Amino acid sequence: MIKLNFETLFSPALPSLIGLCVGRYVANSQNFFIAAIMVIIFAAIFFLFTQIVLYFLNYNIFERKIQGSWISISESKDQTKEAVYSICEFKYDDPKKLLSYSGFSFNGNSKISAEFKSTLTDVKPSERKLTYVYEGHSFDSESDTTIGLGFVRFFANTKGDYFTATGHFRGAGNEYRPIYYKLIKLTKEMCQELIKKDSIADAQDMRKMVDAFKVRDDLKP
Repeated sequence: MIKLNFETLFSPALPSLIGLCVGRYVANSQNFFIAAIMVIIFAAIFFLFTQIVLYFLNYNIFERKIQGSWISISESKDQTKEAVYSICEFKYDDPKKLLSYSGFSFNGNSKISAEFKSTLTDVKPSERKLTYVYEGHSFDSESDTTIGLGFVRFFANTKGDYFTATGHFRGAGNEYRPIYYKLIKLTKEMCQELIKKDSIADAQDMRKMVDAFKVRDDLKP
């Protein structure tokens, strides 16, 4: 079944609309140079118009609502081990219609110890769920890049804003044992409170955020 949306209905109309406008002008003036300029102008205007309309049509889609910076807390079943903190980012690419998931993990000294990024994502908005395949690398060992599978389920407040999530992943780096974690979205207000900035800009901001969460039990989910 073909899913009809703004793009499928109007994208084929672009060359027809331009051709109609230019054709009418050429028929009246026979000035091909100006007609060529009109082709460019009409194409640019129509493209800009469609992008603006698509932006507002997709403004409240699930992928847009969850994108941004989050902090992840992985609690170990072994109470003698410290929780692992990660700074993560969900980023949505509008043209590609692709959601990516990436992040850095920190050791007990709040230094970056590992990185990961998604290579494949599957979003299910009706279930508020993201399933992903990832590749990652630990800087604390000489092991090769590992791959694995994980999922995240998101939870919204009464305003429909997603503010926390839970999930787990498993890969070769942890002998395919499930690692459970919780996520908290780093809103502008939270960043201002904890690192005195509107958002995380660099590795130093990441370390400050991790250190702030370590001493603030009231922020932990």
